Amino acid sequence: MYEDYALAGKGLKTLFLSEIVGLIATVLSGVALVGSLAGLAGLILGLVGLHTASPTHPYFKNAFFTSVGNIVANFLGALLGESGFFSGILSICSGILGLLTVYYVCMAASHLLSAKGDQACADKGGTVWKLYAVCTLVSIVCAVLVLVPIINIAAALLLIIVALVMFVAGILYLVFLYQASQSLQ
Repeated sequence: MYEDYALAGKGLKTLFLSEIVGLIATVLSGVALVGSLAGLAGLILGLVGLHTASPTHPYFKNAFFTSVGNIVANFLGALLGESGFFSGILSICSGILGLLTVYYVCMAASHLLSAKGDQACADKGGTVWKLYAVCTLVSIVCAVLVLVPIINIAAALLLIIVALVMFVAGILYLVFLYQASQSLQ
């Protein structure tokens, strides 16, 4: 069992690094080639981290597959462009797949942390995925309400608030990944 903890910790550490590289890619998105290469490196690191942790809990394997699905949805969305019905559907699918990935990672790590006796860190995982779930659902509803006249102003304002909460949730996710990887290694 201790080997499983160490393997999961190693995978979570790689996943943490992939999230950091993804943030760097976002910052460097204005520099075409550098931002794209950093983004690709972040995606690959994330898949490697999930693959590394996948033997320790079935939810890590689920997270791997939802992450691959999210990459495919984002790629197809980029091919279709920013506007259009199918692009909107793919954006919603991407949001849901991203939420599922976070859910699976947090739940798998929380199960292992609980079994190891680190309940405080395990509880943080539950908080993170629930915060992501609320933000994702509100974002999807607001994305639809933006299409309705008059309501669209309130929906757009709510989307700004959701974006701020999602930023905080992203930071909490990073902290959780780091603490979980440290606890399990």
